[in-house]
Amino acid sequence: MATPGTLCFVIQSVDPYRFDFLNIFALPTGFEFRQRYDQRWVDPSLRDGALAKLAGERVLVAFWDRATKRLVPVRFGQISEATPVGKVAYFRYDLGEFASLERGGEPSVTVLFAAPSRVQGRVVGAVVVGIPLWRLSQRMTKQLQVETAGEPGTIVWAYIYRGNQVFHHGTPPDIDAVVPNRAARNARLATSPGGYTDEMQQFGFWYGYGVMPLPRIAPDVGLVVYLAKPQ
Repeated sequence: MATPGTLCFVIQSVDPYRFDFLNIFALPTGFEFRQRYDQRWVDPSLRDGALAKLAGERVLVAFWDRATKRLVPVRFGQISEATPVGKVAYFRYDLGEFASLERGGEPSVTVLFAAPSRVQGRVVGAVVVGIPLWRLSQRMTKQLQVETAGEPGTIVWAYIYRGNQVFHHGTPPDIDAVVPNRAARNARLATSPGGYTDEMQQFGFWYGYGVMPLPRIAPDVGLVVYLAKPQ
């Protein structure tokens, strides 16, 4: 959700504005989007000459659903230019991470998979599917648990990291607390860039774990898997 003082662009759920929402939802991170508002809908303290001072500021794009009277946070951005032209305020901003629907939650990070859509050999469009990193880690955990189901007592958990963030769901807090941080990972990956393995003891269990970068997804993204077998 927006923090106190965060600027907010509100998009109405009526034509033609709702189509802006679809574009903002679908376009990639870093894409420059343009938007304009009649200055009467801009906070009085931000009108006219004050607009130019907004360059570099973070903004939250929100969707106003008139049917439910609900304001839904959608995506963050960073303003690159704000210009008044007569009674209209023009904005240019770079799209960023998706907002969390949970109060105080971290922005969602989603991996997008795209493939061409063909009809009779001709490309007529594209299919894009997204999966949040926390969901990806959950699915990998479940898949690994299925694969080790024939080994009673085996414990396995998967985590996805991105920089200083670690994404997971349903994992035990005692393991969450010891997932290697960015500095620890980088120190080991400096001598073993393809990944590394190690072991640790936690509450009487010995865990082996592996860290594997996933550069095809994005820089500084990777997988951490913990595995414990009965003694």
